[in-house]
Amino acid sequence: MNLCRPMFTLVTHLHLFDFMPIGSGPKMVPWLSFLASLPSLTHLAVIAAVREASELFASCKKLEVLVNLHGSWGPFPPDNQDLTSVDDARFVYIRVDWEYADDWVIGVNGGMDFWARADAFVAMKRRGEIKPSSRCWIQAEDRI
Repeated sequence: MNLCRPMFTLVTHLHLFDFMPIGSGPKMVPWLSFLASLPSLTHLAVIAAVREASELFASCKKLEVLVNLHGSWGPFPPDNQDLTSVDDARFVYIRVDWEYADDWVIGVNGGMDFWARADAFVAMKRRGEIKPSSRCWIQAEDRI
């Protein structure tokens, strides 16, 4: 993939549908390099990147929101011991219990899709309404 194309300079929001490699090491390096090469990337949604959150924030300098999408394959809310290393207001853990296409249409029409909910949640954490280290997940019943 040629990341020098002008189109890639405009990418601000990226949702990776595949699982990222878990842990530091050689398998993670290409992902970090790829993401860091996107100069306008401010929002990233991934699956299973709790352990890699600090590396992603360090590599992607403009990253404002990192969403960890999680579904029925694990506990929700997340186990606190899995999240203790993510003490960053920009990190949001969202359970996927909605249809992606429906959420996309909501966002296109100016509604509260998962990106808007994540932005609102991060803003609440930055204002001190939610402590970053005590809670970093959005539940379905949260009114944001």
